[in-house]
Amino acid sequence: FNHCSPGLCGNGVCINTGGDFTCDCEEGYEDSVTLKVCTDIDECSLPGHCTGGTCFNTEGSYECACPPGRSLGPDGTNCVDRDECMEQMNRCDGGTCENTDGAFRCVCFDGFMATADLQFCEDIDECAMNANVCMHGKCHNTRGSYTCNCEQGYCVPQGQMICVGQCSDDSLCGPHGQCLNVDGSFECDCPMGFVTTDDRKACKDIDECSIEGICVNGRCHNVPGTFRCVCLDGYEKDDQGANCTDVDECTNLANCINGMCVNTDGTYECQCPEGFQKNPTGIGCDINECVEVPGVCRGGKCINGFGTYICECSMGYQLNSATKTCEDINECEGDTSDNEYDVCGAGLCLNTVGSYNCQCPEGYKSIMGGRKCEDKNECDEEGQCNNGICDNTPGGFACDCDEGYTVTPDGRVCIDTDECTEDPIVCGIGTCQNMDGSFKCYCPDGYTSESGAACVGRCSLLNVFIYQREAHCYEQESQGVCSLPGNHAVKISTCCCQCTGGGWGSAEDDCEACPSNGTLEFKNICPNGCGFTPDGIGECSSLFCAAFDVPHLYVNECVSSEDACGNGTCTNTDGAFECDCDSGYYNGPEMTCLDQNECDLAGVCRNGNCVNLEGTFRCDCNEGYLYDEEHKMCLVSSSFNALLIHNFAADTRTGFCYAQIHQRMCEVTSTTGLPFTRAECCCNRGKGWAEAGEDCEECPHPGT
Repeated sequence: FNHCSPGLCGNGVCINTGGDFTCDCEEGYEDSVTLKVCTDIDECSLPGHCTGGTCFNTEGSYECACPPGRSLGPDGTNCVDRDECMEQMNRCDGGTCENTDGAFRCVCFDGFMATADLQFCEDIDECAMNANVCMHGKCHNTRGSYTCNCEQGYCVPQGQMICVGQCSDDSLCGPHGQCLNVDGSFECDCPMGFVTTDDRKACKDIDECSIEGICVNGRCHNVPGTFRCVCLDGYEKDDQGANCTDVDECTNLANCINGMCVNTDGTYECQCPEGFQKNPTGIGCDINECVEVPGVCRGGKCINGFGTYICECSMGYQLNSATKTCEDINECEGDTSDNEYDVCGAGLCLNTVGSYNCQCPEGYKSIMGGRKCEDKNECDEEGQCNNGICDNTPGGFACDCDEGYTVTPDGRVCIDTDECTEDPIVCGIGTCQNMDGSFKCYCPDGYTSESGAACVGRCSLLNVFIYQREAHCYEQESQGVCSLPGNHAVKISTCCCQCTGGGWGSAEDDCEACPSNGTLEFKNICPNGCGFTPDGIGECSSLFCAAFDVPHLYVNECVSSEDACGNGTCTNTDGAFECDCDSGYYNGPEMTCLDQNECDLAGVCRNGNCVNLEGTFRCDCNEGYLYDEEHKMCLVSSSFNALLIHNFAADTRTGFCYAQIHQRMCEVTSTTGLPFTRAECCCNRGKGWAEAGEDCEECPHPGT
């Protein structure tokens, strides 16, 4: 059913909705839900309409009535301020227009006055306001101002609006004249040195220098109102100061000493007696000692002066004030106690007439034209210190010889060292042949020599089993008692060939001191010298073993005793056994493995407290540090990621970390025995690091 009938919605369009209808209202109308019809919207009751004006509602719309000074804005919904100053140019004729909210005002120029409503600027009639405004003249009003027509003899000074007498202007007669008012005009009264112009209206300077007879014997300089006379030499001003008169120099007793003074116009003359001549300055008669006195200033230059003379001595000479002669300076004497070696340095000073020479000793060379001795660098010369390094010294040099060479007593030549003569047993049982910078060992059958070491045979040492046996290495030994054992059992060569002292044996009270370097016993154990451990002597030959070939029963201690080593691994050997102790244990007396108290080691648990456990230990870390279980140490919380943060290629070689080093050697008692990479060790306050069996590497200093 279509509910929409014509005009049903009024000011809108009816839309049938199936059983009902709605109204689509026109602009300005709204659908009334209850009445089902479009009704007018009262826009005036809604905010934002006709701001700044009065709103009037109309059917389907509204209107805005704007007050004076306002007009409907571009959107037609609000009243906005009008800029009256822009709407009409020159609105405030005689002033400046200033726009205000809803109005405007006029700010008037001088000579104008604003109306009561401030909407206009009106001209001020100064002549009407003050009839005597021009004083001695007639006032004529103009727009914004006025003019004065002055009476005869009066004028309007620049910058003023009044008629005054002409002498009221101080500048009329200039700086040097005085203005005198006369009837309707003025005249100038000029001071001395000036004269009035023909019309008597100004003063001009008199040029006295143009007057004849002024400043005779001088130079005239005209200045305003006067002149200045500068007299020539030999003249002075007269009493009036207008002219220059001659000066009688002969009245001055200082002139023409030792002679007769004759005054002349502007100067004077000296007439000298016999034997005298005029001084170069002309002030008197003088005897020229440089000519008259024989031998004066000998060795130098004589300069004559009035009544005296001066001697200038050449370099290397000095004046004898008594004899007035130049005498040689002995530069070699100087001012110090060791005079003859001061001037020339390391050389001997030889005085000469007017100079000196330096006699340089061997090792020095002459410089500065023979006036100084300088060390000669002999090391720059070819052929010095062959087979060595030349080290220059003051006045000489010294040779630091290569291995195999010995310096001569004078320290200047490296000669071959005859090792065969210095050490008769250097080759052991072999024959020694000296060579340039070295030597060679010729060994009998069954013996060998490696790298110049003594001849060693596979069965040459009766105590071969002693050298093959392993026991503890101790850092210190005193009268057969050892202390500070190492962590592992080693051969005597491994212990004693490091040449660090100490001893070797199975227990602290059962040990022997390492032999001293240079002894035959040391050579037998360490054939290659300090710092070199032999690779192994090898097994005995049948010839040697035959002497010890007696019936015996071999016992496997690792099988016969289940707890042979305790906390370690047992390895059976010929006639004995060895213990390889577990981590956290060390070889004790009688081949046992004892718990290592890691807390006694220096540097363990740095930044925390160490707690010893059986076979291991634990670190209770201080605040700000974290426990690294893998390496058993306390690390700064930020150091775990340090290597990742800085993007460095870490040194990942694995070895042992040491908390202390001494003379570039790692202290064996300052390590936990746990494996560390070099980066982990040195980046966490380690002092040294070493791979197993290798030399100690000192950790670099932080910041490098």
